[in-house]
Amino acid sequence: MQKNSILETYALSGGLFGKGFENVTVERNAAATFKGNFPLVNVDGYQANVTLQSGTIEKLEASSSATDSKIKLESNARINTANVNARLAFTGDGYINELNAKASGITYTKKPGRIYTSNGASQPTEDLNADLEVSVSPKDKESSVSRNRDIELTFKDAIRTSSDRVVTESYINDNIHIRKDSKNGSTVDFTASISSNKRKITLDPRYNFDDDTTYYVVIDDKSFQYENGTKIREQVTSFYTGKDNKVGDAKFTPKRRS
Repeated sequence: MQKNSILETYALSGGLFGKGFENVTVERNAAATFKGNFPLVNVDGYQANVTLQSGTIEKLEASSSATDSKIKLESNARINTANVNARLAFTGDGYINELNAKASGITYTKKPGRIYTSNGASQPTEDLNADLEVSVSPKDKESSVSRNRDIELTFKDAIRTSSDRVVTESYINDNIHIRKDSKNGSTVDFTASISSNKRKITLDPRYNFDDDTTYYVVIDDKSFQYENGTKIREQVTSFYTGKDNKVGDAKFTPKRRS
């Protein structure tokens, strides 16, 4: 599977999985949606996106080529065994019975029933940022954030303004906000820049953050869009500069100067 595909099995005869898709491979940059029961799904390409809407994948095999792929399991979905040889992310509310991590950098939003590591891989970790439309650094609800850190926002694709124009520094300042104590709190001044590929925005606060304080990063609703015209909805994240995590929403990554 090389492009966007939807596979569904339903009431097939011939055993648990019927005569449906016995062995499916999702390749580089492909997006595949599954509904039903599948004996084997292979993820064998960079930045592949796999969504299991419902049903069961008996075995998921992610090769070393599957770096930065995303596997989303919706609430009625299940993977019995996942063998993972690359850095990737499992997202959503579905269940993984057993995760065999053979590479470092694997993340999840719902902890698998059993986790085993091998080949010197680090333990997979929870990533509360994984389901956000815009990735942020630091991660959602992160504490002990440095008082002089930049905030980085990474979008899934190149972005433009809501009126389909080039994103400028002044536009960022008008539509993205750093606020103190609440999403409607006092604003924090910053300078902004956007990468040449139009996917990453960096916010550089003009002054250090206060100690033991929660800050919120707010992206205004539908103020940005992808090049295909898809609008980006409001996103609120938060971070805490103290040692204990006391934030209530989500977080970003700040950097400030004295």
